[in-house]
Amino acid sequence: MPHDFSMLSPAQFEALSAELIGRLLQFRFEQFGEGADGGIDGRYIRNDAGVTILQAKRYNESAIAALKREMGNERKKIDRLMPERYILSTSVSMTPGRKRELMEICGPTLRTPGDIF
Repeated sequence: MPHDFSMLSPAQFEALSAELIGRLLQFRFEQFGEGADGGIDGRYIRNDAGVTILQAKRYNESAIAALKREMGNERKKIDRLMPERYILSTSVSMTPGRKRELMEICGPTLRTPGDIF
C-alpha cells in the first residue's frame, strides 16, 4: 500500500527509515545531524567491523528519474565508503525493473532488491 511521505522533511524521512528498517533488521542505526553526511543517513557497525550504510531519499512518488540521477551521483560516495551492505530507503514507487536499475547504479554493496525499501 503506497504512503504519502511528502509531509515529512528529509530529516524526518531519514529518521523514520532508520527506525523502521532498524527494527526489521534487529539493529540500531547511528544517525547524524543535518548537514553534509558523506552519503550516510544511518550506519550500523557490527562487532567484527562490518558496516551497513542506510541512505534515505524522499522524492515525489513518481520521481524515478530524479532518484536514479541522484543515486548515480551517490555511487562515488558508496564506493569510497566501501560498506559491507548498502540499504536504500525511498519514497519513490518501485517495480522489479526499477529495483534492478537502481542495483546496477548503486553497485554490488546493494546486495538484493530487498535492500531497497
